[in-house]
Amino acid sequence: MQQKIEMKIQMGCRNGQRKAMVIAAEKDGIDSIAVDGDKLVVTGVGVDLVKLVKSLRKKIGCTQIVAVSEVKKDKKEKPPTIPYPYSYSYSHLPPMYVMYDAPAPDHPCSIM
Repeated sequence: MQQKIEMKIQMGCRNGQRKAMVIAAEKDGIDSIAVDGDKLVVTGVGVDLVKLVKSLRKKIGCTQIVAVSEVKKDKKEKPPTIPYPYSYSYSHLPPMYVMYDAPAPDHPCSIM
């Protein structure tokens, strides 16, 4: 089950945003990280929320969990695929010509 976690973090500048993203990226199970104003949005499968918040509070400061929700994927039906018949390819070689040698007139009693 993929989760979307929104946390409100007091970030003073871009350096704080970078630190928060680096700390979140080190945790297991995280697929994507985004910063939206003063919110850090993390999505992933099997994210340990307690460890993530503890490490953010330790390194950055005040961290509050705003929302934890499940990410639902849209089930789009693919159009049915039509199997195309295989085309057998034949080798297109030039025709083979057969040649016969006419026997030479080697008669032992030839006068001419």
